[in-house]
Amino acid sequence: MSGYAIVRFSSPESTVLALPPGNAKPGMTLATPVMDPGGNGRTLLKVGYRLSHATITRLERLGVQEIWVHYPGLAVLEQRVNPRLHAEQHALAHQMFDSLERVQSRVSAGVRYEQYLETMAELVDQMLGNPTACTFLRRSSQEKPSLVDQSSAVAHLSLLMGMRLKDYLAAERAVLSRRNAIKLSSLGLGAMLHDIGVLKLDPAVVRRFEETGDTSDPEWQTHVRLGHDMVSGKVPPSAAVIVRHHHQHFDGTGFPTPKGVSADREQKGRQIHVFARIVAVAETFHRLCHPRANVRESTVRVIGRMVGDELVQRFDPLVLEAFLEIAPPYPPGKMVQLSSGAWAVPVGHDAIDPCRPIVQPVAAPDDLEPAGVEPAGDLLNLREHPELRIVFAEGVDVSDANFGPPDVRYRASLARSA
Repeated sequence: MSGYAIVRFSSPESTVLALPPGNAKPGMTLATPVMDPGGNGRTLLKVGYRLSHATITRLERLGVQEIWVHYPGLAVLEQRVNPRLHAEQHALAHQMFDSLERVQSRVSAGVRYEQYLETMAELVDQMLGNPTACTFLRRSSQEKPSLVDQSSAVAHLSLLMGMRLKDYLAAERAVLSRRNAIKLSSLGLGAMLHDIGVLKLDPAVVRRFEETGDTSDPEWQTHVRLGHDMVSGKVPPSAAVIVRHHHQHFDGTGFPTPKGVSADREQKGRQIHVFARIVAVAETFHRLCHPRANVRESTVRVIGRMVGDELVQRFDPLVLEAFLEIAPPYPPGKMVQLSSGAWAVPVGHDAIDPCRPIVQPVAAPDDLEPAGVEPAGDLLNLREHPELRIVFAEGVDVSDANFGPPDVRYRASLARSA
C-alpha cells in the first residue's frame, strides 16, 4: 500500500488553508482562532472573523506567522485536516500552566492534577471520535516558543502517535487489561507536563539553554528530576515516568544517567516506558524545529535529521514509524512551490516516501481569491513525476532538504519480529 488517503469533504466549508498573514486577502474568514504570538494565551481573533486589510496589516505587525482560513476552492483535501483540535489542546495547556505559575509562590497551595487528567481524557475522546485529527499540522509559529506552546505541541503529537500505536501499547503494557493499556489520557497529561521542571530552574540556566540549545548542560538536565519531584504521587505513575525519562534514548544514551538511585537505573530500548519513548520523539521534533531562540528550522529538514543516521538510533523504530504516519514533512493545507515554479497544496501524505506527497496545484499566493476558486490543474502524485520536487515551503528554500524513502519501516519490521 502507498499510504495515501485522499478523501473528499462532504462540505466545502470544511476545507482550510494555512497562510502567512501577508498572503491572506480581505474577505477571507478564519478557520481557527489567532493567538497572540507573545505566548500569553490571549486570543486576538476568533473563528469566523472576516479579515480586512487593516486586520491583516496588524497581524503582520504583531509578528503572527501563520493563520488558517476557510478556502472552499480546495475541494480535495485530506480528511485528516482539523486544526481546531490543536487550538483546544493549546487552550488546555494555558489553563494548566497558568495554574502552575499561580501556585509557585504559595507553598500551601496545590495543583488539581486530577482535574487536568479528566480534561485530557475528554480531549482524547474528541480526537478518537474525530478521524480528521490524525495529522499533526501545527508546530509553533513563534520564533521563541513559550513553555505552553512547546507542551501543547508535544502533547498533541504524542497523542496522535498513541492513537496509531494501540496494539503496540497493549503489547508493551501487557500486565494491564487491553482497555486500560491503550488509554491515552495519562500519555497526554505526562506529555503536557514533560518539561514542568523547567519552572524550577534558575532563569539564567533557562536563558543559556534557549541561546545554545545544548542538551548536555548538566544544570539544564536537572529539570527532569525536578519535574518528577513536582508530580510524583500526584499524577498516575505512567504520566510521572514521562516527566523523568522523556530524554532517555532507545540506544541507551540520553539522561538522567544512573547515580545510585533506582529510578535512574540504566534505561535503554524497551526498558524505557513506552509512553516516555513516544514523548521522546515528539519532544525531539519540536526542539529541533526551534533549536535556539529566534531560530526556526523547516519541518522537512528536522524530519530528515530524525530519520538520518545521526539520530535514528535514538528512537523506538515502531514509534518513529507512527511519527512518520502523522507528521508529514509537508503538512496538508500548507502551500508549497514546485521545481516547475507552480504553487500547490499537499493533500495526501505517503509515509513510505514522505517528501513526495500528492499535491493540488493552486494559484500563486498573491493571486489567491478571498472566496476560493476551483483549482485549474489536476492532482499531482509527485511519486509519479520524478521531474518535480518541492523547493519552497514554510517561507524558506527547501530544494536541498528532500530525502528519499527512509528505512524506518524496515527497522520497524525487524523490531516486530524480534
